[in-house]
Amino acid sequence: MKPPIYFFRGEPDKPAVVFIHGLGMDATQWLSPSETRILAGAFPLSIFTRKPPESLIFKEKIEILPKKFTIGNPVPLNTSLNDLKERGYSVLTWSQTNPLGSIHYAVEELKNVVKFASSLSKKGVILIGNSRGGLIGRKFIENSDEKIKALITIATPHKGSTLAKWVSYVSKLTDIIKPFLKFFPEGIEKISLRLIDFLRCDGVRELLPESSFIKSLKKIEKTDFFSLAGSNSTLFSIYEWKQREENDLFILYPEKVFSFPQSLFSFLPEKLIPPEWKSGDGVVSVESATDHNTGKVFALNHAEIIVSAESRNYILEIVENL
Repeated sequence: MKPPIYFFRGEPDKPAVVFIHGLGMDATQWLSPSETRILAGAFPLSIFTRKPPESLIFKEKIEILPKKFTIGNPVPLNTSLNDLKERGYSVLTWSQTNPLGSIHYAVEELKNVVKFASSLSKKGVILIGNSRGGLIGRKFIENSDEKIKALITIATPHKGSTLAKWVSYVSKLTDIIKPFLKFFPEGIEKISLRLIDFLRCDGVRELLPESSFIKSLKKIEKTDFFSLAGSNSTLFSIYEWKQREENDLFILYPEKVFSFPQSLFSFLPEKLIPPEWKSGDGVVSVESATDHNTGKVFALNHAEIIVSAESRNYILEIVENL
């Protein structure tokens, strides 16, 4: 059964652009990022794209304060798919039928998507892949005779992710945890089971730096290749609202009390802190995401780099100059 393809037919004299989503995600990542969820649907993407709340100034003391803690303010979310659609490009994406399975399943599905994309344009096809999606595009190019105009990868672990090694360690505990989930409320049980499936999936194991898949990757030479990397490893922060008096004014301000993963650093030995947290976007290291000399680094985390205007403008510039 072929998965449905979501597409917009643009001008035939512009390249068609195929968007490939990341591990455990689906087409809503590109079509409606404010609705998409990560880690096999356990958490909304918007949690990881929040902006710090701003201080407020009042002439009188505030008697009723906001909720004690906040994770920041939501921001409007958009993607390169909508940017290119607005400029008349044919854009396509699909939800992988086995988003936690081996990359090879997604490569087979991508063949059908690229074939359809080729029928919409006289100028060829561009692939844009986020995270694992970039590896799907890369492996497709290795094994296909289709002429691909360019591959653009966003926060893709070309050299694998040592964070996947942590995940593989945690996954060994899931058999112990699973029997006890039935004692928790139904919502928590469902989320926990999704996380367990994510931790144990073939897709995670393929991302290990020493995996046979990562070792099998070849240098791309027959198409233009661009990559974007993130260097902000803070995935989310928690703030506590506080109030102070200053020059007869009352200031309501947020004080950061926790950041993930930085707040863990004081509890972990240096050798256990993964490079994705030291120099990366929190999930993929800069070194892994820029596996060639055309990499561009942005001060964004693994989620922000998909929706940030700064990274989207860079992608738009690449596409329009091809």
